[in-house]
Amino acid sequence: MGVALDGSVYVYWIDTRHMKKEGDNSTIYGVVSRDEGKSFEHERMIFANLACPCCQLWVAFSPEAKPYLSFRAVGSDGSRDSLVAWSEDRGKTFSQPVRVASSRWLINACPLKPTVIAIDQQGRVFAAYYTAGEQPAGVYFTVSDNGGKTFTKSVAIHPEAKVSDHPSVAVGPDGVVYVAWDAKVGDGRRVYLRVSSDHGKTFGPIREFGDPSGSATYPAVAVDKNGRVYLAYQQNDRVVVESHPSLVTKIK
Repeated sequence: MGVALDGSVYVYWIDTRHMKKEGDNSTIYGVVSRDEGKSFEHERMIFANLACPCCQLWVAFSPEAKPYLSFRAVGSDGSRDSLVAWSEDRGKTFSQPVRVASSRWLINACPLKPTVIAIDQQGRVFAAYYTAGEQPAGVYFTVSDNGGKTFTKSVAIHPEAKVSDHPSVAVGPDGVVYVAWDAKVGDGRRVYLRVSSDHGKTFGPIREFGDPSGSATYPAVAVDKNGRVYLAYQQNDRVVVESHPSLVTKIK
């Protein structure tokens, strides 16, 4: 679910009603509210028999309130490609999906991995996702400078990690891009964050978050309209939220 700048509420889900047998692909449906959630239009089929039935969806919006939808498709060769599509008519129809990843991930299984996206004020689309179609396997990042039509070659966000997963991406009003994820470098998992001040072309150093005595996982990073950065993650059996000034001190 997401809310566009014009107040429209978009809800999308993976639907299994058309799956006849185990191994079939799922269908993506969606509904839109034009009155800030008071009522919803009739559901629409977005993509039929295309989506991986277990890899979560993601929705983000351009400055013009154009919805962008990211998901994983199932190829005839068993690949689980990360795709992005967008709507020019406020969610009624969507473009042909564009492949985000530089390499295909061939896996005869459901990986349970979303593709997360964020969009800046100039319409750049930033994407982060897990893949084992690259070496090393882990979290990768890419950007589109033309509204999602093409994406740059994907780069590993934490290539030194033994395991990196569960990315989150956000972009501030100043165009600064934040990518958070969890990874295993030593004995336990920690949450990490990197920042780009040049629209995703390069990133600063890797910053670690979380109590070293436990396990920190499943981060979510967000930026409000004033540029305040929030980082939430699971630390053992509790949820931790960090923001200014502690977060900005660690980032800078």
